[in-house]
Amino acid sequence: MNQHVSSNLIGIRTPDTRSGCNGKMMHQSQRNALLRRLRDLCALAGCHYGMVHRLGPHDQKLARAGLLHNIRGLEHSALTTADLLDSQTIASLKSGMPNVSWKVPECRSGTVQGRFLARLHIAAGLSVPFHNALGGQAVVTFCDAALKPGAPDDAILLAGAQALAFSVMEADTSPHSATELSVRERDCLQWAAAGKTALDTALILQLSPHTVSQYLATAMVKLGAVNRVQAVAKAIRLGLLDLTQI
Repeated sequence: MNQHVSSNLIGIRTPDTRSGCNGKMMHQSQRNALLRRLRDLCALAGCHYGMVHRLGPHDQKLARAGLLHNIRGLEHSALTTADLLDSQTIASLKSGMPNVSWKVPECRSGTVQGRFLARLHIAAGLSVPFHNALGGQAVVTFCDAALKPGAPDDAILLAGAQALAFSVMEADTSPHSATELSVRERDCLQWAAAGKTALDTALILQLSPHTVSQYLATAMVKLGAVNRVQAVAKAIRLGLLDLTQI
């Protein structure tokens, strides 16, 4: 069904190997949820390991940060997760190739990367590119000793990978990090999510309605939302609101 391109794994590098994620733009609860989804997809692909990388519009290599991964041992090594694929494979991914299958070349067996991969029994993988409407590009990679037969053509796996890639791209490219919403901005969004008007929220928080509206307006700007409904929806997706506390 899909066209495949054999490629060679040439390295693993990324600046952040702690807890398998670049946490600069991701809330902790959101990161944990994304990692659970990644592990579920790995199980569906019949492999142990998965990664999500970002591609810039003019990059010929993967972005420096591996946005998400579940590869054990990286935090204890000098290795990271970027530069995973060679330039030929990246060119194929960027050209719109549905997916790219690759194998670790024998010539890497004596390298630091090769020894690390051998310890994890990683010999092959599948990388699938995705593009969103804002120009974001991400690559979801599954790897192990071998993938489950038919994995590159598994519609459920590819649909799940697409959903994960879009979630990661949205989280990573959010205009502001989760910590940049003030306590009052979160409070106002939380009550808006509960269906309260600005006047209701003002009475609950003992603020003026004008002040509540200002907090909501500021939160909308930070979240890149065009209205309060969209701001609430984005805040919920980013894990900023705990509706169980209302």
